[in-house]
Amino acid sequence: MSQIHSIINLLNIEDKNISLLQDEVTTELFKGTYHKIIHAKLTYSPHECPHCQSKNIIKWGYKISNIKLLKIAAFNPLLRLKKQRFLCKNCSKSFIAETTFVNKFCCISNDIKLAITLELQKNISEKDIASNFNVSSNTVNRIINSFFKEHLPSKYFLPEALCFDENFIKNI
Repeated sequence: MSQIHSIINLLNIEDKNISLLQDEVTTELFKGTYHKIIHAKLTYSPHECPHCQSKNIIKWGYKISNIKLLKIAAFNPLLRLKKQRFLCKNCSKSFIAETTFVNKFCCISNDIKLAITLELQKNISEKDIASNFNVSSNTVNRIINSFFKEHLPSKYFLPEALCFDENFIKNI
C-alpha cells in the first residue's frame, strides 16, 4: 500500500477518486517513444445527470484515456486512466467521470500545462519547450493563449483617434 501512496504522491495526484490498479509500472512504445505506463481508475457516484438533473443514473462501462504527465528521472510517464462512464435512465444520455487532474476532453495533465507556462519565463523557443515536455509546438501555443487570454488585445476595441491618409480617403 505504501508503494501506491508513493506513486500517487510522486505524480501529484490529489484527486481521491483516482486509484492505481497495479503495483507494477510497465514500459511500452506509445506514439514513437517509450513511456512508463501507470494504470489507474477514476470512479465515483454522481449526484445527478448533467443534462436533465435526474438522479436515476447507472454505471455504464469505462473509457480509457492516456494522459501525459511530467517527466520523472528522464522517463516519460503516461497515466492510463480508466474513466467511469455513466448512463442516465431518464434522458438516455451518457457522460464520463471528470477530475481536476486533467481537463475534460484533454490528454495532457494540468501539471504539464502549468510547467509549460513556468518555462515561458526563460528565453526558450516554443519548439524547445515542446520537446522538453513531449508535446507539439502547437500545443504549447494553445496553452500560452489559454493562460494569457486576458492579456491579448481585444478584437472589438477601437482607439480614440483614427488616422487616415488623405489619398486613401479620396480613392474611396
